[in-house]
This record gives sequence, C-alpha cells and structure tokens, in this order.
Amino acid sequence: MNGCSSLGSGKVRVKKVILIGMFFAMGGCTNPTVRKDVDRKIDISDYKTYKWVSQSEVKPLNLEYPNLDFMVGTVKVFRDPEIGAPLKREVDQDLSNKGFKLIESGSPDFYVTYYTMAHNKTWISTWNGVAPSIAYVPVIMYPDHSREATRKYRPGAVVIVIYDAGTRTPVWTETIQGALSGTELNQEKIAQDLRGESGFPARSSA
Repeated sequence: MNGCSSLGSGKVRVKKVILIGMFFAMGGCTNPTVRKDVDRKIDISDYKTYKWVSQSEVKPLNLEYPNLDFMVGTVKVFRDPEIGAPLKREVDQDLSNKGFKLIESGSPDFYVTYYTMAHNKTWISTWNGVAPSIAYVPVIMYPDHSREATRKYRPGAVVIVIYDAGTRTPVWTETIQGALSGTELNQEKIAQDLRGESGFPARSSA
C-alpha cells in the first residue's frame, strides 16, 4: 500500500494538516528573511577597522578576475548613490555599534560592500566593473565562491559582504531578503536584520 492510499481516514488527514501547520509555524519550510554564509577557516576575532570597497580595491580583491576552477558568465556592476548612501549609513551604524572603526587611510582589517540586483540583471555595489557570475548572480559575494549559495539568491535581496584584508576573500556574507523593491530600499528592515542574531558579530572586547 502506498502513502497516498492511507489518507482515506479523516483523522489521518487532520493529523497531517496539524503536523504540517506546526512545521511551517516553526519555520521548517519557509525561506528565512536573513541568511548568512561564513568562511570559518578565517579568524575574525581580531578585526578592529574596516574600509568600504572602492574602485581602488577591485583589482587587489580580485573582484573581476578571481581564481576559479569552474566556468562562469559575467554581469555588470555599477554604483548607485541613491540606493548606496542610505544602505552605507545603516551598515556603518551597525558596525560602529559593534565596536568597529571606519578608516579612510591605512590598511584595514576588513573591507565591506553590498550587492543587490537591479531590474535589468545588472548589479549595484560600491564599485564599477564586471563580476563573474552564475545565472546572473556574482560568485564573489560568497565565501569559497560557493555556487550553491549563489543559486539561492532571490531578486529583492540585499547582500552585505565582508572581505578579509589578509586573504582578500569573502569571509562573511549576510543576505537580507525583501530589502529592495524596485528602487525603494526598506531601511527599517535592513536595520532590524543587521542587528539581529544573523548579523556580523560584535568586536571582541579582549
């Protein structure tokens, strides 16, 4: 007897509905609003200072031409101050609250930037150029250039990426789902999610 034929009993049906409802209530099948991807091989406990990724960091961080062992396409990346300015304010506020210092000169412990997909499948960030991609999603957003993580991206998500200054690779990625609608940035949602449990950890006081 297969599983479907056992549904003849109304009690079984009700029991299944209750169990499924409980599963959804606990978040078992829903997409989380925040997802993080972390490279745990890299120690971030000594981080103190950071810079925003600018055009001058594109080549040192290998953002356009990273060392990959698989085939990729490319997507265009460009700056959009209208979206970028409020987003940077939220990230700066969050990092400051957690004990990290933004510096304008010298060598930081890490770099930070953001990525989000525009309506025409180009990408908005803090730099201009092209990025290696899978299905129009940049692989440089994720630790180890994870193809699996890349395939989980959904339009409307804003991705905050931290690059380790020593290894020049992505070490922490926070994906905030539903943070952008068209050109409208949901700053309240971004602020709330950045400060949540999935956000970048506060600086160690040791």
